[in-house]
Amino acid sequence: MRLPDGSAFEFWKDETRYDRVYHVAREHRKADDGNPGLEDEPFKTIGRAAEILRPGEKVLVHKGLYREHVRPARGGEGPDRMIAYEAVTGEEAVIRGSEVWRAEYVPSRDWSLGSVPKGVTIWQGDLPPEWFLGYNPFLARNVFEEIMTFNKNWSVTEMNRFLLRRGGVFADGRPLRQVFRARDLASSPGTFWVEEPGLRIHFRLEGDADPRGTTMEVTTREQAFAPGARGLGYIRVQGLAIEQVADGLPVPQRAALSVSGGHHWMIQDNRVRRANACGIDLGDQHWSMEGREPCGHHVVRGNRVSECGVCGIAGVRRVDGTLEEGNVVESIGGLDVERLYECAGMKFHEAKGMLIRGNLFRRIRHASGLWLDYLNENCRVTGNVFADITTFSGAVYLEVSHGLNLIDNNVFWDVRGEPWNKGDENARPAGGHG
Repeated sequence: MRLPDGSAFEFWKDETRYDRVYHVAREHRKADDGNPGLEDEPFKTIGRAAEILRPGEKVLVHKGLYREHVRPARGGEGPDRMIAYEAVTGEEAVIRGSEVWRAEYVPSRDWSLGSVPKGVTIWQGDLPPEWFLGYNPFLARNVFEEIMTFNKNWSVTEMNRFLLRRGGVFADGRPLRQVFRARDLASSPGTFWVEEPGLRIHFRLEGDADPRGTTMEVTTREQAFAPGARGLGYIRVQGLAIEQVADGLPVPQRAALSVSGGHHWMIQDNRVRRANACGIDLGDQHWSMEGREPCGHHVVRGNRVSECGVCGIAGVRRVDGTLEEGNVVESIGGLDVERLYECAGMKFHEAKGMLIRGNLFRRIRHASGLWLDYLNENCRVTGNVFADITTFSGAVYLEVSHGLNLIDNNVFWDVRGEPWNKGDENARPAGGHG
């Protein structure tokens, strides 16, 4: 495949002959992190494997629901000495950033709820404080302080969205929508409101169901798969389902699945969904970070990324030579903050020599399909399908990129525009978004 300057895109693959394979099987009757990680004596958590894996080794993750944040301790040494995290073929291995919430649910009290329809009960329940050691997404606001000075003409509606909490609530696997005021619950089933200081939730279920007969979950972790150390390379993540995390609005980009500024990751055939903000992040995460070598050259292939509030796959700088191929990116933009940063199915800055081909972008609202923002060069966007997108910027938005790029052989269908300010007469374009 040729890039715009005529050079061939440099593909690479996992050439490792893994000399040791560990097993994680939460549902196995002998599962224990004190085990040696054999198939008949598996680890109970993926995190245990992440502590010990070394170049040339991989872990096979068997079916089960893993409520943890996996933090790889080290990376591989090359295409022939990678580290791999791989779901067993045909088995569903799910990593969630949430916990089952069992509380003493009682009718909501102490707050003015407005006019509550007859037969409607708004409930409240307390969250266990021990869940939140160092990070409580129901206390943390969506917005980082930098955004507060980014544009002084935000509408009240937009500001309210920024000030929502990062935490999510799920009833029988379906997300509730967060409202800004307690009184909004009375008119909106399927919603929740967070009381200060982030340890009590008031909510109303769809159909005004009783929560005592419902499986309730709340997000407790910012990320689900991300190294603590930056710059790790040659890691393969394959076949996992990663969902329900409580990350904040970018920047920085700290997504459900993150390479943490690493290089040569192979992320393929995963399902990433229901991130408060971003599904997958590549690159430096923030434009003020100090760069390091090597960087980029990721393979992101065959993933399904959906139901993310701001962005599906993102990268701030240093994503050079990355392949984005055969991914499905859908149902992005639910937080409706398009005048903010990074609102797109995919969004990249300063990418050099990136190939984006054969992806499907669909059912995207308040966000671009693909946004190439600032000094992207020698990138090719080819053979993609963009369908059912509502945005003020475009299904493909190429911004402030003066070098040669190529957009060819793509399909665009049912792409609709929406106004920049949505009726707010005081709103003005911010930054380079105009």
